[in-house]
Amino acid sequence: MKTVSLASIRRRFVLLGFAVIVSVSVSVFTLSFLRLSSDYHAEGERFLGDAAGNLDERFLSTEAFLKALDVEEVDDSTLDAMKVSELVLCSDDGTILKVLRGQALQGQTFPPRLLNGGWTPSSHLSLPASPRLVLSVRKNGRWLVAGFESRALFSGFMGKRETDGSLLLVNDDGMVLASWGKDISTVGGMLPVFFVAPRNGEGLWGGTTLRSLSVNMGMGLHLVLVYPKAAVLIQATKTSLVWAAVLFGAMVPLLFFFGKTLYAITEVFLRSTRSLSDMADDIGSAESPLEAMPVMVSSLESFRTDDAPFEEYRRLLGAFERMMDVINEQSENLGSLYEEATAMELELRENNDELTHLNSNLADLMNLSRGVVSSASLDATATVMVSNLKKCFSCEFAGLVAIVGGRPFLWGQAGVVPDDMSEDSMMDLMSRFVDQEEPEVSFESGRTRICAPVRFMGSLAGFVVLTRSGKGDGRAIVEVLERFVLPLGGIFQAHELVREVRSSFHYLATRMQTLTESYHEETGSHLVRVGEYSALVAEHLEMSSEYVEDLRIYSQLHDIGKLKVPHGILSKPGSLTDEEFDEMRRHPDYAVDILGDSEWLEMARQIATTHHEKWDGSGYPRGLKGEDIPLCGRIVALADIYDALRDERGYKPAFSHEKAWDIILHGDGRVMPEHFDPAILEIFRVHHGVFADIYDRIKE
Repeated sequence: MKTVSLASIRRRFVLLGFAVIVSVSVSVFTLSFLRLSSDYHAEGERFLGDAAGNLDERFLSTEAFLKALDVEEVDDSTLDAMKVSELVLCSDDGTILKVLRGQALQGQTFPPRLLNGGWTPSSHLSLPASPRLVLSVRKNGRWLVAGFESRALFSGFMGKRETDGSLLLVNDDGMVLASWGKDISTVGGMLPVFFVAPRNGEGLWGGTTLRSLSVNMGMGLHLVLVYPKAAVLIQATKTSLVWAAVLFGAMVPLLFFFGKTLYAITEVFLRSTRSLSDMADDIGSAESPLEAMPVMVSSLESFRTDDAPFEEYRRLLGAFERMMDVINEQSENLGSLYEEATAMELELRENNDELTHLNSNLADLMNLSRGVVSSASLDATATVMVSNLKKCFSCEFAGLVAIVGGRPFLWGQAGVVPDDMSEDSMMDLMSRFVDQEEPEVSFESGRTRICAPVRFMGSLAGFVVLTRSGKGDGRAIVEVLERFVLPLGGIFQAHELVREVRSSFHYLATRMQTLTESYHEETGSHLVRVGEYSALVAEHLEMSSEYVEDLRIYSQLHDIGKLKVPHGILSKPGSLTDEEFDEMRRHPDYAVDILGDSEWLEMARQIATTHHEKWDGSGYPRGLKGEDIPLCGRIVALADIYDALRDERGYKPAFSHEKAWDIILHGDGRVMPEHFDPAILEIFRVHHGVFADIYDRIKE
């Protein structure tokens, strides 16, 4: 049988296939571009016309609904169905007489341009500001004004159009009020003005060439269809799929010839594969490479064949045979080298395993020690320790259980807490480790749990708990833990002592608060409320639970310095003289004398001396500005102002929550928004309802 070069066959098929595919592809794309240039734009004009008609119908139906609406019996479900976001009743001068829906405030004034008996693009009613469509109609000598979120008002009214473009509703300035289709521009964004004018054309925007069609809807609104010019290429691709059948039909004879040749190639290599597989089985049964050499040489005979159709296959077989002859000649040298290499590999493996184990233990201990030394507090120490334990030993969970007051609690944790870490389970562990010195390894529910006791001066102070998926002996982990838990006893004992001292100072602060309550007009409930407001803000700032609890207690000492201000000044019903006011402003400095220099009362001193400082630097006694004011002082400043506005004082009546909210967010001359940390002011704006709930819950 005459052999043929595989390279020759490959060249023939590559050249022929390339020529056919290129010619057909060029024809397909040429026809697609010619067709799209005449059809695509006309279809866009028809779609835009239908969309404009639907938009007009929605405008008319909404106007009819608002004119027929009975303002005395407004049904929320009907307003929801008509997509009404805001609804107010106004006088002719634009003053809001009644708020029927939304967050507008009674007494606000609308700009006259909104009271025009028609549709107006505006963001006046929205809070926070966002694009709106505002419709005003006359009602019994007054104006009924409704605000609509554009995308909600027109949701579902557009017909389906398969295009990579976007249908936009914009105002005269190009602000996008609603968008359908591909997000070429988001709602609230700006569309270039040259796309808004009633015309057909194209332009470059955002690095992309776009075509546009627009319709003037009146009332300052335009409906614009914008699509990339590259959409023509997509249509051309779709058309090319139709011609793929033509390409397939033209290639059938070529594929038949290729299949026949491929079949011959496949048969040859299949036989070779079977022979190689049999050779591998024979070689694999040999006990050493030396015994495998004769087997390899004899198996080579199975490759010799007279009907191999390709010249390359014969060359490959000859090269393989020559290689086996060389290997056979060097078999003795290879055998001795193999035995020597095997012995060296075994020795290196044993040494490497031992070094890896020792290095792992050393690295784990260094990481754990580094975390303990660098921590800023005992609670931070616990967090760092469990994080490092979980990472070092690839655990699902790592926990430190401390014993305080004879009961265990989970002091620090990393990972998902398992079900068997309930209080009863921890009590059971504590009872077992009272007399048990060695760590405990157990397997249950597909997890391995390792527990190691922590002792201080012979007494159980707590224990370390690790859990890992799967079953293992935990030997390496236990070896590390036995070294690691030795210094932990002192840390656990220090933690219990710190908790006792901290609790004592909290009790001292609470008793000192009663002195403030009995000396001047700030009642105990006022001080408690200030503590609750402050704790609420600290929680939303994601401060630690320890910080939140300290702030709740020490904020109640914010006016303790008034104990050194003469009682006659504090209780004076009228205005203070300049000298009396100067004396009153000294109470932050007096607080330092009363609280002393204990580090445990540092937060109390910061609060008492800085809660009258203001973000813009206009406060007293130091005129601190911005973040130069401690965070605790900035929090208590807003909490104290809010409760003072709500309470009746000798110089003012009690204000409602709404009035206090308005004064803090918008100012009244004495209290201004720029007096407060913007982040804290935003928390008050979002959660002001919780402030009102705290005030109502904690009254005199």
